[in-house]
Amino acid sequence: MRILSSALAALALAASLPAGEDETLRSVPLYNAKVTDSEGVALDLVGVHLLSGRDRFNGTLGASSIEVPFERLRRIEVREPAAPGGSMRAALTLLSGSVVEAGFDERQAEEILAGYGAFGRAYLPFRALRALQFEGRTARRDLPDFGPDSAGVDGRLRDAEGTILEVAGLRRAGGTNVLRGLRGDFVLEVPLRRIRRLELAPRRAEGATRVGGTVTLVGGETIAFDLPAYEERTVFRAEAEFGSLRIALADLRLLEVHRPTPPVRDLDCVKAAGSADDREDRTAR
Repeated sequence: MRILSSALAALALAASLPAGEDETLRSVPLYNAKVTDSEGVALDLVGVHLLSGRDRFNGTLGASSIEVPFERLRRIEVREPAAPGGSMRAALTLLSGSVVEAGFDERQAEEILAGYGAFGRAYLPFRALRALQFEGRTARRDLPDFGPDSAGVDGRLRDAEGTILEVAGLRRAGGTNVLRGLRGDFVLEVPLRRIRRLELAPRRAEGATRVGGTVTLVGGETIAFDLPAYEERTVFRAEAEFGSLRIALADLRLLEVHRPTPPVRDLDCVKAAGSADDREDRTAR
C-alpha cells in the first residue's frame, strides 16, 4: 500500500504541473535508462529524472551520509532486506566500475522516478525500484512530444452492455485527458491522443475482480496494463448524435479512435465518423 500511495502522490504532483516542459525538466539532467521494478517489469525510458528535482542518490556509508550524483553512476541495484523489518541497501556502480555498497536512506525511498516511453509518461516510487541502468544523457530536443493533454478523441466505443456508439470529444470529466494504468509497480499515463485502440475486460486477480486492458498506440505498439481501482471509477464524457453521455471507465470494453478532437469545432459525432470512413476509403483506393 505504501508503494501505491507514493505512486498516487506522484500522479497528484504531476497533474499539478503546467502543460509542456516543467521546471524540473528545465533544471536537472535527464537520462536514458532501463528501469526495473520489484516485480521484474522493465521499461526503457528517456528523460528519466526524480520529480523532486534532485539529481542524486542519498544514502549511508558506515557512519556517514552520502550523496552520489547520477552523472557519476552507471547502475543502481536495490536489494531487499535480509530479514523482515531490515533496511534496504543499494549497490552503486560508478562510471569507473567501482561498486559502493550503500545504506538506503528513507528519504530516497520516498522519491518518485519519472520518465517517458512511446506510450507516454511512467512513474515509479523509488522504494519499488530494483535496478536503474543509466544509458547516457537525454537531450531536451529528444524528449517526445505527445501534444496537449487537453485533447479529447473522436471514435467508436462499445460498453459492457454491448451498446456501440459513435462519439466525439471523449475526455475525462475532470483533469488532463490521459489514461492511467498499472504495469507492475509502474504507473503509466497514456495521452488519449496517443491511443488508436483500447480494449478493457474484467478478470479475476488475487481473489478480486479487476479490469485489465491493452492499448494499441498510434505507432502500432501495444502495451498491457491493469486499471487501479481509482481509475475504474473515473468518468469520461462525450457527445453523441442524440446528445451527451457519461460513462465510467470500468464500463467501457472497446474504444476505436478515429482522431484527436480538433481544438475548435462543433462536437459532431456523425461528421467525426464520416471523416474516419472517408480516410479509410481514400487509403483503400
